[in-house]
Amino acid sequence: SQGPVLVVDAGSTLYSQSPVPAHLDAQEELKADLIADIYKHDLHVGPLGVGPMDLAKGHDVAELRMPCVVANATGLTAEPSIITDVGGAKVGTFSVIAEDTVKGLAITDPVAAGKAQVASLRKQGAQVVVALVQASSKRDAVKLVKEIGGIDFTVAGLGLEAPEPDRISIEPEKVGHGWLVVPAKRGQVVSRVDVYLRGRAPFADAIGKAAAGDKLAALDKQIAALDADLATFKANANADPAFVKQKQSERDGRNGIGDGDHVL
Repeated sequence: SQGPVLVVDAGSTLYSQSPVPAHLDAQEELKADLIADIYKHDLHVGPLGVGPMDLAKGHDVAELRMPCVVANATGLTAEPSIITDVGGAKVGTFSVIAEDTVKGLAITDPVAAGKAQVASLRKQGAQVVVALVQASSKRDAVKLVKEIGGIDFTVAGLGLEAPEPDRISIEPEKVGHGWLVVPAKRGQVVSRVDVYLRGRAPFADAIGKAAAGDKLAALDKQIAALDADLATFKANANADPAFVKQKQSERDGRNGIGDGDHVL
């Protein structure tokens, strides 16, 4: 890659099964040692989250082999977040674990913990806020990101529910005002996002003129369809106001980006 690089991982990296069967113990330990060595000395991984496959041998932090960040696990001794200088830009990274994602691990409310970390990182001058989210499904991860708010980029670790390489998206997904990346399972694909800081507005997808024209045409079509639906719903005296409000929010969320937006 050209320019400064920050490598992050949402976690659930070390082992392939939890708990580890006795007959595979030696093999799994060797694999975990190799992964940790590559992460430290070849990839130079920075902030690292924690997932169920990292805790297959218990909740001893020493077993994780690498420093991790996690903001809402009371059963682990780890920093909740970290700020890294990346080419002169301050990047703040935190990690949260969704409820019912890691069996036996005591956690606090991930939304409250996430909100606190976003506020803390911004207060410390973070220009980019990255969330490492462990969840049982993409739906849970998206819900968590929306409820926390204020996140620029999220890397979602889904454990064994992570997609195979042929099922991953080739571009990040817009979630709220930020972007979501869901890498393939078992480290088969390294997801890369190039980020350019220009001003203070939300990050926008710099996809190129041709692709942008196609997307804008598709968005215009979606907006027109939503406008037609809204007109029908608003004319119906029996329409649920909450449903109409949701549709209005969907329509507003498809508006174009403004001048001064960051570039993704």
